[in-house]
Amino acid sequence: MSSVGDLNTFYAALLEGRLIPRAMVTDMQTPPYARYGMGIQRWNDTCTNNFYYGRAGDAAGYGTISMSSADGTRQASVSLATPPRPFSLKGNGMAEDLVDVVEEALNASC
Repeated sequence: MSSVGDLNTFYAALLEGRLIPRAMVTDMQTPPYARYGMGIQRWNDTCTNNFYYGRAGDAAGYGTISMSSADGTRQASVSLATPPRPFSLKGNGMAEDLVDVVEEALNASC
């Protein structure tokens, strides 16, 4: 099991080029890969006029978002559990709400 701190450490190392070659990170950052779960998603970084990279997702009862600046110097991750709900293959929608919160927090940090 990973903590949100572990997620922050992972994304910092990934985006700083300490885990895989920089060319592979660049491939992961392109939209076709991110759309199919093989890459990382991106959001607007108003602090640097660049992007944040990471991943958002939810599953029955849980939602997690991890976002990092393009240079790996600023991260934020949030993970929440929800009360039981009926199962849905579409997830519970929590990830979209968490994205807004984390993106706003990072944009306020500059």
